[in-house]
Amino acid sequence: MSFVRKAVVAGGLCLLLLAPALAAAQPAYDVGKADKRYMKSFLAMYPKVAQPPTLDQYATVARFDDLFMGEKLDRTMKDSTNDEGTLAWWLTYYIRALDDMYRVTGDVKYLHSSLKIVRAAVNCTDDKRGIPLFNRTIVPTWGSPKYAERGRCALVVNTGLICAALFEFLLTARTASGFDASLGIERGIIADTALKAMRVHERQWRAGPEPGAGRYIGMDQENMYEGKTLPANRISAMGWAHWMAFKFNGDPALRDRALAVGWYLRHRMVPAPDGALYWPYQLSEEPVQGEQPRDKILGEDTSHAGLTMALPFALAGDGQVFTREDMARIAKMVTNGLARLGNGVFLGDITGNPYSKPERIRFISNWLPLAEYDPRIAKEVVSFFLNYRPNPDPIALSSLIVFQKRP
Repeated sequence: MSFVRKAVVAGGLCLLLLAPALAAAQPAYDVGKADKRYMKSFLAMYPKVAQPPTLDQYATVARFDDLFMGEKLDRTMKDSTNDEGTLAWWLTYYIRALDDMYRVTGDVKYLHSSLKIVRAAVNCTDDKRGIPLFNRTIVPTWGSPKYAERGRCALVVNTGLICAALFEFLLTARTASGFDASLGIERGIIADTALKAMRVHERQWRAGPEPGAGRYIGMDQENMYEGKTLPANRISAMGWAHWMAFKFNGDPALRDRALAVGWYLRHRMVPAPDGALYWPYQLSEEPVQGEQPRDKILGEDTSHAGLTMALPFALAGDGQVFTREDMARIAKMVTNGLARLGNGVFLGDITGNPYSKPERIRFISNWLPLAEYDPRIAKEVVSFFLNYRPNPDPIALSSLIVFQKRP
């Protein structure tokens, strides 16, 4: 699929109906003009900072404390449920940021703050609140009425995000012996809450189609995914939760589930002639065979793609499934695709399609781990925040502080 056709897809159904006319009207794809149009919309959303700070000025522990600790955290937690997706799509990132800050500073105040969110998550599962899903069942996970046409449902991606954060907290707590000991029986309650939530989705698991791989299908959620394999970012989130749970309790069944999801993702990444790996939002049912040029791939949006990479990053860090060569090829996806314009400008999908939308580039700090494989990525990520994001979110600021203080 060319970038011209991708512009039609991005534009919605009305443009899709006009595809023949558009194709006739634009026989030649002008990359330069399309990039200029994207830059205009990018700068409208992210105006350039007149006097950008240095990283030393931007990413400080004092600034994190001022922006995100104490009363600021308490205000954020006024809604700690997942009814509006707040727990999965905001507070879990806060937990990870606080864990980062403990690892950087060794100050347990960050773990105590993280524990506030963890306790709120444990106490607001649907079974504890007595809230049924649209099908009248009450489940021990975090439902939401926000996403599906049918009403309140339990999504794999939400459960995965929340449980991965809970286990990351427990793993981080282990490195603080005094704090960990103070958890007492609460440690087991947190882990059991997460494992029960993950088991809610067991009926959605499907092994295969190739040996050693597996994925989750949609059931009792959005109509469009009923009985179909869920998008890459959703199954990665649950695989990530399984890997973090395995690292916490050593259960080989959790390990095998995470590895199966990892192989499913890896087999469906598309090699391109430029040496990178790309993938679409909805992966192919069967493993990918052969190469495709970058501009023929309908790449996943940059925001969701960062979550798709959560499990690969975790597995690669532990020497599983994703090799260093794989990660180098994914790093090339960043430099050749979503960050191809340079100077901290990111495009809205991973192939660098200029018809993508700048509002789809959230959580740019998710790509920082790839700096290990190509230092240019750190330069682009840091440049984005210094030049275009004067007000970072917690996970972005903590990630930059971790990066800044790396050995």
